[in-house]
Amino acid sequence: YRFQRSNAEVFGMVIKFLDPRDDESWGLIPQVVARARQFIRENGLDTNSGVFVDVLRQQFVQEASSLKIIVAVKDGKVEGHLIAGIEPYWGDRHLIVYQYSLDEAIPRDMLKGKLDELFSWAKQWGAKQARVMALREETARVIAGYGFQRHGFCLKTNL
Repeated sequence: YRFQRSNAEVFGMVIKFLDPRDDESWGLIPQVVARARQFIRENGLDTNSGVFVDVLRQQFVQEASSLKIIVAVKDGKVEGHLIAGIEPYWGDRHLIVYQYSLDEAIPRDMLKGKLDELFSWAKQWGAKQARVMALREETARVIAGYGFQRHGFCLKTNL
């Protein structure tokens, strides 16, 4: 019999949902907030980072929150995050991935399991689809590997 270590053990990384009932999650929130601000800044998003992190904090403490945060943690440091929520869209509910970032590559099955949990949670909220905006072509290819399909283009203009 040969003992097989999990990917988490091999890579020393744990992927988990943050939960306000979990003390470790409270310790990780400041890192998530810093990463969320950095994501907005580095990607040139027009999102107001102050408002975004205020909503993130408010939703984190709510028992029946419509927002989920997934983190990749290694040695107590957040090395990846995904922030998603349930949003109405033309009469239907959708899971919207607001932010996603990984500092280093991890095995697909480690992340796929958490995405499946996220999708199940979204279905409980009545979501029919998941949407994510790929900010770069190489990111779009990676996201497509998780079952997402291209759906038009997002364009903007100042008013």
